[in-house]
Amino acid sequence: MADIKWIKISTSIFDDEKFDAIRAMPDANDIQLAWIKLLCLAGKCNENGFLMVTRELPYTDEMLASHFRMDIGVVQRALDVFQRLEMVEVVDNIYLVSNWAKHQNADRLEDIRRKDRERKREAKKQAELVVKSEAETDSTENSMENPRKIHGDCSSSYSLNSLGSDSLNNNTINDTNNRIIDNNTITNITKAWNALSDIGIKPVRGVSSGSKRNETLRARIREYGEDTIIEAIGKIRNSDFLRGDNNRGWMITFDWFLLPSNFQKVLEGNYDNSRHRPNESRREPMGADAFMAIAKGEI
Repeated sequence: MADIKWIKISTSIFDDEKFDAIRAMPDANDIQLAWIKLLCLAGKCNENGFLMVTRELPYTDEMLASHFRMDIGVVQRALDVFQRLEMVEVVDNIYLVSNWAKHQNADRLEDIRRKDRERKREAKKQAELVVKSEAETDSTENSMENPRKIHGDCSSSYSLNSLGSDSLNNNTINDTNNRIIDNNTITNITKAWNALSDIGIKPVRGVSSGSKRNETLRARIREYGEDTIIEAIGKIRNSDFLRGDNNRGWMITFDWFLLPSNFQKVLEGNYDNSRHRPNESRREPMGADAFMAIAKGEI
């Protein structure tokens, strides 16, 4: 996803009934300030509302308190209030700002995605022209070297070019957001995921219409297609790290897998046993002091 440096905050944010409840609390000012800082941090993380330092290091209460320069008791109190008011939720032990989409400019994001799709289509058109030009050059050279086989060579060249052009055109169509996503596609993907239960991966019960999971899954299908997603699911079998062999005992989940950056890393094999550093899963978790030192550039 493109780097977004801003978030949306409505001018009527404090008129919400949830803030009416917060204002009745003795530490209302601290809680309201914590909410604004939480929104800004979620925007900076740019992970669809998830609060994460890296893909493998989510923010803890201590890290948030250090980052916000607030007492940890105040931060924990604020997080508890936000969860009870359904402003924040915890997914796979990671804090997530609920309804994060409303804090982003949907029109602006769609404009960024549209320009990205246009750029990819233009790149593919250029690739087709290069392929066609090379094929025509090869055909001309073959005709000059074998004048008695001009007809045969041209026929063969025409067939190959036609096949290549059709293939490229099909790929261009598949790489746009015009994929037909039916229930069978979603069912096939969830079946492939649930097949991982034999290696201890938690299965999913379903993908409810209108849910965040449904929205995220459909986004990945539009980007990559059913076959590529199933291919990425298969790579999980070749990753001890994703199967829980890491310093936190963390194991991959369906929702984590569907996040844009996570999916791409799994697909590219970043977590495969052959590429994942042997000692990486044994590292000690980063403490708040170390985290702040990195943030200040001291280490």
